Amino acid sequence: MFWPAKKVSEGLRVKLRELALELGAPKVVVLATYGFTEARQAWAECPFPQDHPSPGYHLYPDMGVIEVVEPQTGEPLPPGETGEIVFTPLDARGTVVLRYRTGDFVDAG
Repeated sequence: MFWPAKKVSEGLRVKLRELALELGAPKVVVLATYGFTEARQAWAECPFPQDHPSPGYHLYPDMGVIEVVEPQTGEPLPPGETGEIVFTPLDARGTVVLRYRTGDFVDAG
């Protein structure tokens, strides 16, 4: 599961749905996105039912590699571990970053 530093809280999702309902939108799905300038792309949250937790984000493995690393050492962690998100683009042009340390963390708990 891929959770960036500041995910959209359930309270904010509820508030946005309530406001949209007041404006006449009967069914609104609130999805978050995650991105940063150095990636030159963003990832959208996977759709999910309102009464379930978010399943995470759609990733694009043909466009970049996302790793989770131990923040102190930079060593890759196995799936399901809590650590820092590191990104390497596969199709970057101009300025290229390798294993860019985002400062954002995956919360595996």
